[in-house]
Amino acid sequence: MTIYDLAPVVGRIELTSEKKQIDKQVAVAKERISSLSDPKALLRFHENVERFQGIDEVQREDLIQLIEERLRSVSPSAATKVFGPKDSEAREILEQVFLRTCSEFDLSQNQVKNGVKTGGDMIAGRKHVDVYISYKNDDKWRASLAWLQDTTADVPNLRVEKLQVGSQDKTNREEALFTVLQVDLAEQKYRQMLRTIVHQ
Repeated sequence: MTIYDLAPVVGRIELTSEKKQIDKQVAVAKERISSLSDPKALLRFHENVERFQGIDEVQREDLIQLIEERLRSVSPSAATKVFGPKDSEAREILEQVFLRTCSEFDLSQNQVKNGVKTGGDMIAGRKHVDVYISYKNDDKWRASLAWLQDTTADVPNLRVEKLQVGSQDKTNREEALFTVLQVDLAEQKYRQMLRTIVHQ
């Protein structure tokens, strides 16, 4: 088997079982992925990476992640067909937080829709991913937990925010940022904010 089978556009270089040679070929493949703008070539690349036996799982995951990021930037529709919606992980995590939150708080008086929602920055194309859950009371106080990612190459983060919508007074605004690995801390902060605005 050759690297050509792994990455048709890289060229024919014989694969050996030596890790050093494989590492070098994977590095070349990564460079090539970053320069591709043809969705069909990226899809072929993905198929070959999935089938190829000469690389370890970490290298495979790295290559697939690069292919997904590149494909999402050059052909979002093709990326969605292969990898699913770009916000699926965010929605799944926020849905779980929402369900746990519902068991603790009465959200029936929410002035906005309950559940996971798509943010305006994602709709307008300003962010790669912008999905959130929120609660707004009748005094226009809102607490929200959002999963945000600027571009496909950026690391996503969680933003927890409490503010009074329409108020010019910014002193009462509270905001905290967390990594997506800190979802438990973000959820804890969101619950603290909800306790101050949900009228039980």
